[in-house]
Amino acid sequence: HQAGVGVSARHRLFDAAQACGENGNETCAATASTEEHGGVASRAVDGKTYSYLPGDLPGRYFHQRYYDLNSCTHDSEEDGKQWLQLDLGVARQLVAVTIWNRADCCTERIRSLEIWVSDHPTVYDNATMCAKNTDIQDHTADWKWEAACIAEGRYLWVHQSNPEALTVCEMTVTARDPSTPTGTTFFRARRDLAPVVARVDPARGTTAGGSDVTVHGSMFPSDVGSVNVSF
Repeated sequence: HQAGVGVSARHRLFDAAQACGENGNETCAATASTEEHGGVASRAVDGKTYSYLPGDLPGRYFHQRYYDLNSCTHDSEEDGKQWLQLDLGVARQLVAVTIWNRADCCTERIRSLEIWVSDHPTVYDNATMCAKNTDIQDHTADWKWEAACIAEGRYLWVHQSNPEALTVCEMTVTARDPSTPTGTTFFRARRDLAPVVARVDPARGTTAGGSDVTVHGSMFPSDVGSVNVSF
């Protein structure tokens, strides 16, 4: 084994909820514990978030996440056991989940949500809870919950832990591509070369989902004067 330093671009992030099917470009299948008022589970991943539709009067527009515009889910129970499941097709390395609320009411319905991830299709069978919403503040109806969710698995559940209706108007699932990034190069270290780091740009990485820095100096037995490091 040769000691070395890998130089690569940051792993690609993508919306796993829209990456199913043979070619990885189809919406993933969604199911719910119960459904009511026509609020089928597939509405949670129909891609409708902030767009507005023309209203019934000139200059008037309706938000697509108004429930009557058929873009939100709705369950028929309010017992604290309701769930919405998303089958990602294959196990994914998850990073974050974003859930959009109804734009016309009911912010309390996403205050107590939990997100669980597992490789098993049965709810909570060896599942990991990667996020829980504990925000009890009053928000405007046009609100979304953005949660870090560091977990790996094929099945994702949104669980309503309070006796409130479970309504999801849109959901994105940010995942990390596990494959080696294109263009990765490994440089073998040389024992007689004392590494010299001239500077690091930027001094502190702030990129969402990772930190990218460029290290300048004499580090390898080559003409490479700087490397980009992602971690």
